[in-house]
Amino acid sequence: MRGCGLLRVTLNPLTSVQGTLTAIQTISLLPADYSGKSHGAEITVHENGQFVYASNRGHNSIVVYACDPETGLLEAKQWCTADGDINIPRMISIDLSGKLMIVANQQSDSLTVLSIADNGLLQRLRTVATTPKPTFVKTPNCI
Repeated sequence: MRGCGLLRVTLNPLTSVQGTLTAIQTISLLPADYSGKSHGAEITVHENGQFVYASNRGHNSIVVYACDPETGLLEAKQWCTADGDINIPRMISIDLSGKLMIVANQQSDSLTVLSIADNGLLQRLRTVATTPKPTFVKTPNCI
């Protein structure tokens, strides 16, 4: 395990009969070739259930996972850095349309707005200055 903090996602589906959790997959939040320090912060699931997103503080990225509809297993599809605008990302929030993500960048005192494509991949739209060291972002139209 690299660095410290949350660096992996473990899937634990709840069985309704026994009421127990059983790990079916553990997957890294970081690319295989990354060797620096990093800490996970926020994990969120897209409302369509097809994609899972997590923020990496240190690697300065949002990882995109596709969720297999049959097995529920995750596969990493992208590590979005928003052309370097993501800087110690804390909270991530997806709007109700499922087309936009807002990232609170603690280190750069900014919010980055990303578009979410139909395939779940992210692309930077813009970054705006905000209050110092934002760690939380939630609007009435975000989940």
